[in-house]
Parts: sequence; C-alpha cells; structure tokens
Amino acid sequence: MKEICDRLNNALRKCLEWKTPAEVFRYKIMEEMR
Repeated sequence: MKEICDRLNNALRKCLEWKTPAEVFRYKIMEEMR
C-alpha cells in the first residue's frame, strides 16, 4: 500500500502545473509556517 501511495504522490500531474502532489503539499505547508 505504501508503494502505491508513494508512486501516486510522486507522479507529475498536469493539473498541478507538472508538479507532484508531494511538492505542492510541501509548498503549502511551508507557506502556512510563514
């Protein structure tokens, strides 16, 4: 199950402007901490 989640969270997405969900999540967390 973890492998599937890792694969999905690290796959580039056109709807995220060719970023991965993990990248977008980290960016949003960092924004909230400022």
